[in-house]
Order: sequence, then structure tokens, then C-alpha cells
Amino acid sequence: MVHKIKKVLIIDDSALMRRMICDIIAQDSSFEVADMAADGEEGLRLMQQNMYDVVVLDIVMPLLDGIGVLERMQTMQDAPSVVIFSNEGGAGTQITIRALELGAFEFIKKPVSILDGRQERFVSRFLQVLNLAARSGERKRRQHRHSSARISGGHAGKVLQAKGDKIVA
Repeated sequence: MVHKIKKVLIIDDSALMRRMICDIIAQDSSFEVADMAADGEEGLRLMQQNMYDVVVLDIVMPLLDGIGVLERMQTMQDAPSVVIFSNEGGAGTQITIRALELGAFEFIKKPVSILDGRQERFVSRFLQVLNLAARSGERKRRQHRHSSARISGGHAGKVLQAKGDKIVA
């Protein structure tokens, strides 16, 4: 069985962090960094032009911050899963809660130093979250396509109604 390589978009204003994330992702052959953006506006443009499985998103950036990106992604169809990777926030903080409310899959706190970012424990956790986010996004897209096909397929001209978890004409 051939596994599709999952495409990642990194949106972070720090070139150093983008490089570190690329180095981590390069350790997992099931992922490739397809594109990188230095701000939220550029990231959204890339998402409109390309399909990604996962977006790694910083919160504090120029032009459009991570929360603004998540807000705009609300109207996107087949939006990729988002992993927040930021110094801001953490478990229970308002910014993290807001990001999760807007659909972020998970929050990973940036390491204090590049050396911390290269530790096996951090790399392992990062790649585990990336894998889970990609699988979650695949499942959502499959469900969306399946429900769209059920609603439109073979029922031209009929009014469809939901009854329980079945759609009937």
C-alpha cells in the first residue's frame, strides 16, 4: 500500500523557527514541507492556491496574526488541520483556548532554545502531534466528501430531509 506524503505549510515570522520545524519534519518520511510563509497574509494566499494536510502556525506575526488566520480559515472548504506552534499561550491561557475554539487541532509551545528543539522528547512529541493532526484532517475531509456525495448523489429534483442520522427523499 502506497502512503501519500502529507504536505505541510509552515507559517512563522521567524526564519530560525521555520528552519527548525523543517529539520524536525525532515525526520519523518511521511511528511514534506511544501511551503513556508513569514506572515498570516502570505500563508492564507498559499492555502488558497494549494492543498495542505497540516499547517504549523505561529500566533504572533506581522500583518495578520495566527488568530486572524484561524478566523479567516472558518470560511475555507477542506481547510487543513492546524497545529499552533507559539511562545504565546499554553494550557489554559485565553489565546490557546481561542485558537482551539477556532479549530486548531493542538498547541505546541516553542522551545526556549534551538537545542531544546532538537531534543528527542520534543521532536517525538512534535511529530506525534503532526501525525495525529494529519489523520484528523483526512477523516474530516473524507466525512465532508461522503456527506456531500450522499446529499447530491442520485437525488436530482428531490427534496432531502435528515431523519436521525439518515437522509431520505
